[in-house]
Amino acid sequence: MSSKPVEEYVFERWLTRVGASSSGDPLQTVVSQRWAALAQPEQMAEARQAVEALNSAEAAVNRLEKDQRAGLSDGAAKPL
Repeated sequence: MSSKPVEEYVFERWLTRVGASSSGDPLQTVVSQRWAALAQPEQMAEARQAVEALNSAEAAVNRLEKDQRAGLSDGAAKPL
């Protein structure tokens, strides 16, 4: 049996796994997002808010277009 502490073993395995992953690996995406959140919390919070605002605006446009197709709205907006 190894005399290495379990934490050291887990850390080494983690480094091996992360180091062997490719840039398209979902693990790389998650690791980079979490690292950025820890390293730059204010910037990441701003980025999340911007994405939320964009998603909200896109949902509103989609609802308007759906309502227009259903004849429920004759607003000035034209389908995209």
